[in-house]
Amino acid sequence: QSLAGQATCSNVTRCAFPSQFIAIQPTTSSDTVCQNVTRCTSRQFEFQAPTPTTDRVCKDITVCNLTTHWEEFAATQFQDAICTLLTECIQDDQFQSSAPGPYVDRQCTNYTVCGSNQFESVAATPTTDRVCTNLTECSFPQRYEETSPTPTTDRACASVELCGVTQHEVAVPTPTSNRICEECTPCATGSFILNECNGWNNTVCSPCITSCNSTSYLSGVCNQDSTQAPVCKPCHPSCNTCTGPLDSHCTSCREGLVLLSGECV
Repeated sequence: QSLAGQATCSNVTRCAFPSQFIAIQPTTSSDTVCQNVTRCTSRQFEFQAPTPTTDRVCKDITVCNLTTHWEEFAATQFQDAICTLLTECIQDDQFQSSAPGPYVDRQCTNYTVCGSNQFESVAATPTTDRVCTNLTECSFPQRYEETSPTPTTDRACASVELCGVTQHEVAVPTPTSNRICEECTPCATGSFILNECNGWNNTVCSPCITSCNSTSYLSGVCNQDSTQAPVCKPCHPSCNTCTGPLDSHCTSCREGLVLLSGECV
């Protein structure tokens, strides 16, 4: 029991750590001041753990700007969320093959490069790849390349023309050009067909003979549409000159014979 007028001593309060911490240390004339340790909310994380003499420090969880970032690591009780810049696809080299989400990054893939025997049948976009298709083969000499391919269009093929029965070839086909045919040239009057026109060669004409030597006669008719030409044939043995093959066709006689009524006797 204390004496009148004398101070009374009391035990110092002990803070119940970890639910409490010492906010103010005791002195010879004052007791310990305890405070409850702060509890972080669901939107906070523990930035600094409490100690017997310090409070817990809480910080707000970072909210990622999803237009420019994605949440690579979610927040925990003791760690903030980690926001990472979204991958940017390289313009003209890559397309977005997978769209970003709150917790996934944007995925980029290199555009397909069409080979030398391909063309771009479907153009690339920022979110789709280009489609390459093999160029059509023209299978010459049945078909030729009518239109050359471009990086974005296919080769166009066409059938090689065949010359008709009244035509001949003036230009041979190539892998990139068609055969050129022209109508056969008719023979002029006074000539005959020496070589007939066919699919490859034009008509060859030759002039008809119009006279023979004195001991022969002209046999046949000159026809510009015929392959048969007039020819010189020998007179009858009794004739010196003649107009035909018989002894009655003599116009003059061999030596020792005389012409009588068209015959040499």
